[in-house]
Amino acid sequence: MPCTHTLLLAALSALLLSPALAEPTQDQRNAVARSWSEAEADWAPVFTCGATISKSDAYLRSLWVKEQDKALAAMKLAGWSATELAYLRQTTSADALRLPGSTPFSNLIAYCTRQKNWIHKANRLDLKILSSEVEQILGMYSLP
Repeated sequence: MPCTHTLLLAALSALLLSPALAEPTQDQRNAVARSWSEAEADWAPVFTCGATISKSDAYLRSLWVKEQDKALAAMKLAGWSATELAYLRQTTSADALRLPGSTPFSNLIAYCTRQKNWIHKANRLDLKILSSEVEQILGMYSLP
């Protein structure tokens, strides 16, 4: 006969890892949308202005993809549709957050000049931690 603690742990794990029973509220949806918008504004200058530093760009892209993955996984558990999640992944990719490749160089320089602290934020990794904020908004515990 299984130990009571084992059964309790199994039930708790199933509860934490199963999809949410209720749809997210409109307030939660709005808060998550604001969080994504703030993250986009925080990360976009790093992807645009830092694109010429290839090793840094690759590293920061990998961090962003991890943030996206965790945030989208939490949203999936909370009831966002596959269509909504796919759209969000596409429109918030590192390439989508960058200025278009056709942007004149003078406009690129002007943009990066206006983003005075992008390099400091990138060097200190002082960028919005989207996944934790989304999980908090949705009332989820952060899982590794």
